[in-house]
Amino acid sequence: YLIPVIIIIGILGNIISLVVFIGSKFRKISTAVYLAAMAVSDIGFLITAGLTWLESMGLNIFQLPGMCHIFIYLGYVFGFTSVWFITLLTVEIFIAIFYSQKAVNICTVKSARKIVCITAFCGFSIYFFSFWTSDTTMIGNHVFCITRINARDALIGISLTDTLLAFLLPFSMIDQPINSESSIRAPGGGLGKARKKMMKMLLTTIMVFLLLNLPSHALRLQAYV
Repeated sequence: YLIPVIIIIGILGNIISLVVFIGSKFRKISTAVYLAAMAVSDIGFLITAGLTWLESMGLNIFQLPGMCHIFIYLGYVFGFTSVWFITLLTVEIFIAIFYSQKAVNICTVKSARKIVCITAFCGFSIYFFSFWTSDTTMIGNHVFCITRINARDALIGISLTDTLLAFLLPFSMIDQPINSESSIRAPGGGLGKARKKMMKMLLTTIMVFLLLNLPSHALRLQAYV
């Protein structure tokens, strides 16, 4: 029962984080908008993970009308938004540290809310295909969620596009600041304390990003190619 414990703790932790980030003290900070959005996205992802666990324990969730399609759809959406929110947060912090003068006009709460809404809208719009590509089948007394046979060829291209949108593109955006040495050099040729910390954070973010996202995209591509 380790998985449900982790899921419950994760959901509770994200709920607490959400309450903190939308509180009055943080409401005027643009990064708090991205952190709150990440908390919502992570809660959604953990709920889908919890449903997966319940399904594996014998609770036949997919027999409910439309549950299979909704489950796969939300899995795609929350995976997409979680990746992009952490990417946008990293870019926001990078701009605030290395382009502090421009950050006053760029990194605002209003613009952060717009970007979060646009990102969420893109996620919910792009992955509507899952309602067409998924289906259910009965094996014994259990209902399983499967990929439609006539959609497998299309899913090859879709999986490649998903890898581009939810892995390669965000990764390149996080990695770009590290490769842009001209933008991180302090006037004296060295790196300031804040900038050194930022570089460490970027490197850590990239490593965590790769560890968390590369396996799932590799397995997804392997399943259809």
